[in-house]
Amino acid sequence: MGRKSSKKKRRSKEQDYVVVDEVVSHDRSILLSVVLLAIYCLLFRSVFSENVSNYVTVFFGIFVLPNMVCGSQTSFLKGTKSSIRGKYLPEFRGVYEAFRMNVRSGIEKGAQAVVMYKGVVVVDLYTRLESNDSYDAESTQNVWSSTKTVASLAMAMLVDRGLVSYDQKVSEIWPEFGANGKENITVADVLRHEAGLYVFVSQSNSTDESYTTQNKYRVSFDETLSIEDLRDPNKMARVIQRQTPQDLGKRKYHGITRGWILSEIVRRVDGRTMGRFVRDEIAKPLSLSTFSIGEKRDDVSPLVATSMWWTCCQFLIPLEKMGRRIHISAPIFLMLTVLGLVGELFSRKVKKVLELPIKKGLFERPMAQHAASYSTPVVREVEIPSTNGNGNARALAEMANAIVGPLHGRKSPLFKHASSAKEAHENPIEKNMIFGTLDLGMKTSFTNAGWCRFGDGSINPFERFGFTGWMGYGGSVMQWHTDLDIAFGYAMDLMESDINNRRAFRLQGAASECVLDIMRSD
Repeated sequence: MGRKSSKKKRRSKEQDYVVVDEVVSHDRSILLSVVLLAIYCLLFRSVFSENVSNYVTVFFGIFVLPNMVCGSQTSFLKGTKSSIRGKYLPEFRGVYEAFRMNVRSGIEKGAQAVVMYKGVVVVDLYTRLESNDSYDAESTQNVWSSTKTVASLAMAMLVDRGLVSYDQKVSEIWPEFGANGKENITVADVLRHEAGLYVFVSQSNSTDESYTTQNKYRVSFDETLSIEDLRDPNKMARVIQRQTPQDLGKRKYHGITRGWILSEIVRRVDGRTMGRFVRDEIAKPLSLSTFSIGEKRDDVSPLVATSMWWTCCQFLIPLEKMGRRIHISAPIFLMLTVLGLVGELFSRKVKKVLELPIKKGLFERPMAQHAASYSTPVVREVEIPSTNGNGNARALAEMANAIVGPLHGRKSPLFKHASSAKEAHENPIEKNMIFGTLDLGMKTSFTNAGWCRFGDGSINPFERFGFTGWMGYGGSVMQWHTDLDIAFGYAMDLMESDINNRRAFRLQGAASECVLDIMRSD
């Protein structure tokens, strides 16, 4: 049957879903963004010294404005359109409207959003550019640090089976780990990013100032490690064993290193690596053929990276003009970002780092090259249990549902004991999360299993309030609401340097509002 208009929504009699098949045009809010940007630069001139404000103005003029005009997210300037397809239950129309607002705002390329409520799929939507007919609801993408949420789930399952405990010293499981001051580090310390192993420093270069400075600004590894080394669990275990913890007890983001530490713990008590355990014990029981860590597959959509400068500029775009309030976190984060960038650009330490040649190592690349490297088969096949999970929103939501379900009396194929799921959510400890040397005052509250509980004072205290889990660097999300029984999955192929993951938490807030409306009506 032909489509009479660019928009088609119909009710399914069998399931009572609203089926969406819609083509939307992107808003042309870029001009207003430029105006706001100019105002912001003028504000700098009134607050800071003339030299600093001139630097900022020039910086934005050189880096930000060209990205606004030429960046991958400004396709709407060319008049392109996006399609939205999928379904939602009428009670969750608010999530669909929030998703549609994201698409119209031009901040999506290919993206999926799935919401489950009480174990039932209530929202299943995806969007793609009209020119990209290869992307759909089953398309898989690298989900970056959402992989950490899955790794934490694997550890919770080991606790459930009595093979590990959260307060257990890692050295009791893995004796060699205890060398060089690591003998008292617990499993929970690793899960909470407090093991002091947020970088793997090359022993041969540990006294080299340029290298250690580089490690402070980049999550790096021994420069001699090759792709083949990364494939070898024994090699990675030896690298970890010889490390000396830095800032032990502080919450410093173990962006990449956490995964290999946890993988070796899994291997010591189970015999399998993290990737194989996830495949056999999580993906298979949940029938998730679309999720894996470090496996050969040809169905992964390439990641498209935007620049950090474009992301900064996006904080000025009035995406909340459709009735959403603008959160105070946006201008504050923008201010911090700009100040940090200016400081980095003109500090002698970072100048020294910037002068170093870009290495060919996987973790030494700028964002665009970094994203592209993860889209290559040779990297995709390597188990990197903190960042190299590949899946889609449906898989993320199903795994989140398997976690939140036992808390509400539903049997989960992943937990033998409902008490284990509860234990994984206990003992939330609040500390600031530090990224390398950058402390943004970002409060995090990590549970036994290393899941963050979002609430007052933590990241995204508004729309994400009450959710548990973590986010992926490019924007992916695997989280659940422990009280409202919501499981949420979001995946996309367009990466942003948006630490707030605004695209997803707007949808999470809408899902929470919809459930609260249902509860009030009951």
